Order: sequence, then C-alpha cells, then structure tokens
Amino acid sequence: MNTSRCRSPRTYDHRLKELVQTVGDPDVVADLGVPRTTALGWIRGEYRPVVTADVLELDAVRLQAEVLTLRRRVRMLGAIVRLLVALLRALGVRLEQIRLPEQGFSRGG
Repeated sequence: MNTSRCRSPRTYDHRLKELVQTVGDPDVVADLGVPRTTALGWIRGEYRPVVTADVLELDAVRLQAEVLTLRRRVRMLGAIVRLLVALLRALGVRLEQIRLPEQGFSRGG
C-alpha cells in the first residue's frame, strides 16, 4: 500500500459548511484551503455526522436551571453519604480491621 497518498481526513468548522450551503457556491471557501469536491459534498448534504453534547444547544436559562437541579442533587447525595458514615460509626464498623479470606486470592494449588 502506498502510504504517501494516504492522509487523514480534515475537520472543518461547521460555520464553513453552513456558509457554503447557504451561498451554494463551493468556491467561497477555496481561499481557506477547502477542496472544491468537499464543498460540493456539503452543498449536496454529504458530510459525516458530528458527535456533540446536548447541553451545547441549551440557552443560558435552561443551563442555569440544570445547574440548580444538579446542586440540589449533590446536596442530597452528600447528606446520604454523611448518614451512612454516621450509621457505620454508630454500629462500630471499622473497615480497616476487616480481613478478606486468603483462599479466594491464592492462585496456587
């Protein structure tokens, strides 16, 4: 296989794709080094799907609401952890004194 001809696919800004699709002219991004065939593919709608996070689509108010919800959840989980630690202490459980049986970990016969 001739590796001199292989190259990794380039990644382009989504705004360039949108510009080419809006204008409909593949030459509008030629000065930026985008191949004409790539731009023609964008016009025809031939491009790979982009992996993104859904939070990027949210507006500031929805993000703030989500932050408040997550903060409330963190407070609740923190309280649960503190209760569990208090319960373990009240019962006298000491995890550093518990030994595991060695037979389960030996690899010999």
